[in-house]
Order: sequence, then structure tokens, then C-alpha cells
Amino acid sequence: MRGRQARQRIARRDARVLCVAVGVSIAMTFGFCGCRSGLRPIDRTRWAKAWLAALNSHRLEDFDGLLMPGGTYEDPLTNGQRSGPGLAFVFVFAWKAFPQSRYELQRVSGEGDVVVVNWTATGLGAVTAEKPLEGVFVIHVHGNAIASVQGSFDASRFGPQHRPDRTRLPGPDEATIPAAPRQ
Repeated sequence: MRGRQARQRIARRDARVLCVAVGVSIAMTFGFCGCRSGLRPIDRTRWAKAWLAALNSHRLEDFDGLLMPGGTYEDPLTNGQRSGPGLAFVFVFAWKAFPQSRYELQRVSGEGDVVVVNWTATGLGAVTAEKPLEGVFVIHVHGNAIASVQGSFDASRFGPQHRPDRTRLPGPDEATIPAAPRQ
């Protein structure tokens, strides 16, 4: 009887450990578990470099610690603000379309908890064949994490093949959206 109870206790403990491990893996996969990065909001250059480094890594887990829970991102190609799985979809879509993409810091400015990052991007295929794409990220820092980022650039340089299909683009809290019915 003692051996059986001990095996059951071990099985319950192993099940709890497995549940925690799966939960951590899911949070890391989407890179938005809200862990704190240790960056000070007033250190604009470090925030700018951390954001560009996460984009350049092409790895969702590198956003962990930068974005607060519910942190948002939007630019001319995202069809509005995105967060969580919807944001993960946008980043993965962009990285698959442009696996050689690279952002370079040009200038950092801002005031209070706002960081303004002027950047150039290369490795975007025909979009940057003649000259790098220039843009701006406006990063809003709240406490010790990024609350939101608005990207701005000349979206007319991107063709329709580089825009996520609106019927497939997840909403802020969704992994998938069903395709719109054809009329």
C-alpha cells in the first residue's frame, strides 16, 4: 500500500511540473509573458536597442521582458493594434516573408516615457533593393516594460504579397480568424 501511495504522489507531482513546464513554454513561444526586463524607462537608447535587437533576432522569445502583458504593436501593415498571439502572427509572417530583414538604429529621442526611434531597414527584398526603408518607432514605456509601439514607414513600397491577408490575420487575442465567406 505504501509503494502505491508513493507512486501516486510522484505521479501527481510530475503532472504539476509538466503543467507548469507546458504553460511556461506556451508563454515563451508567444514571447509575451510580461516578465520584466530590468531596463530603466529613462534610458531611451537602451530601450531602442533592445526593441531593434528583438526584431533582428527573428525570435519571439526575445520580446519576453520587453512587452508588458497586453502590450501592443501597430504599423501601416498590421491592420490596427496587435498583441499576444495576433502580434506573434504578424512578426512571424514578416520574418518568413523577409528572412534577411535587419533594422539599424539611426537616432533616438523622446520625452518622459516615450522613446522615438529613427531606423533604417535592409534585407526586405525588392522593397530595399535600391535604398533602405526609413521609419520611426514610437515606444511607450510604462513602469519597466513596453506598453505600446507604433511603427511608421512608407507602406506603399510593399506589394500586396507582403501584407498579411485580413481574413487570416488574428485579432489581438486570437490565434486564427476564419476566412470571410465569398459572395
